[in-house]
Amino acid sequence: MDGVEEQNRKKRYRNWIKGGLGLKYLKNGLEDFCDEMVKQQHRNLKKTVEEKINVSDIQCSSCNVSTLQPNHVKVKGKCPLFHIKCNCLHPGGNKMCPHNVCGVMYDEIIRLHASNPPCPNWKNTNSKRWCTDPWSVAKCFINASGYEEKSSASEIDCSGLLHVFLNSKGMRSLLTFSSTGPNVFAKALQSRNFILHSAKMELSDEEVKEHIENMIDVLKECTQLNSRKEASEAIENLVQIQNQDISFSTQTEGEILQSANAAMENRMKDMEEKMVEIQNELVEIKNARVFQQEHISYLNKKQAFQQGLINLYMERVVKVSPLPLQSDRHCTDIGQLYASPWMTFSLIDENLDRDERNVSVSRDVLVKSSNDIFYKNGTKNPKRLYIRGSRLRKKCILQIYCTRLVLSTLTVQWKRSPSTRCKR
Repeated sequence: MDGVEEQNRKKRYRNWIKGGLGLKYLKNGLEDFCDEMVKQQHRNLKKTVEEKINVSDIQCSSCNVSTLQPNHVKVKGKCPLFHIKCNCLHPGGNKMCPHNVCGVMYDEIIRLHASNPPCPNWKNTNSKRWCTDPWSVAKCFINASGYEEKSSASEIDCSGLLHVFLNSKGMRSLLTFSSTGPNVFAKALQSRNFILHSAKMELSDEEVKEHIENMIDVLKECTQLNSRKEASEAIENLVQIQNQDISFSTQTEGEILQSANAAMENRMKDMEEKMVEIQNELVEIKNARVFQQEHISYLNKKQAFQQGLINLYMERVVKVSPLPLQSDRHCTDIGQLYASPWMTFSLIDENLDRDERNVSVSRDVLVKSSNDIFYKNGTKNPKRLYIRGSRLRKKCILQIYCTRLVLSTLTVQWKRSPSTRCKR
């Protein structure tokens, strides 16, 4: 039984080597074509920037992408291009391109990124070479790290080439597909990750067949690619390893293992960078949480203080004795003892002198609430307020009205029906 299992394991390992060899053939079929498409994308990008800034030949070799000021500004705290790590979100210390070139190219690279939201990988690029090196722009579309020093398709692995086709709208706009569309690049990239990230380095017969089929689709479905000589040769090699039990040398096996090891190292590096970012975000979240808790504690104390004032006013201010001369009697809510005073107000023209005001006739308006006195059309109305009437009546009105005003301020609703109106 152990011998059978060992044979099966070796077979699955050979299938894994087949998958790695298939990635090598796929890269051979894509290299030259990818170089040409990257150069064409770069020409189109330069033309777009030249038209926007009205310059015949853009040149700049002095800007650093980490401190580059984009050609746009944030709106309401967000990037208008929806890039979550855009330089516009942290404008402090950013520098404008002296030739007004790199900021525009920065914006256009974001617009060309096909993901939602767009996420160019600025760590892979050197913005000082944007105007002269097509691959310095193309590497912005490779999500993984480790491509900073690469300058051609021959130096970039299969994963990087697939990323460029998959994430660049500029590249995809140059291609036409017979049936499946650009999704073939996504499937091939998934196959690549499945093969090279396999911990046991094993594939079943069905798995290796499916993954090699995904690689063949990339070379066959793209109209501009399937007629090229290198693509046809790659397809023949892929079909051969898919249908036959081929032998491979120790050198080939070593190359596949080195490719898998490099892929694992790059994946570890990406995950470590993400862990650092997550840890930094976690620190920010914890600090924000502490600040919010302190503010919540302050608001709770503030609300408790307000409630204490309300209770004090309700006990000492808005409650009165039914008999003013016997203040030691049981006190009750003023709303149960006094009716709202009958008050009207008249609008007097401030431009008139005293004699003219006395003879000026205006229509009295019934006062229903304090807003009728202090506000007009939603804005504060009088600067001075005059109350006319007998001394006793004025004093009574002021006492009752001010007490009722305190009561309403404490959000205690006072309701009085016509049948309970008191006459004094």
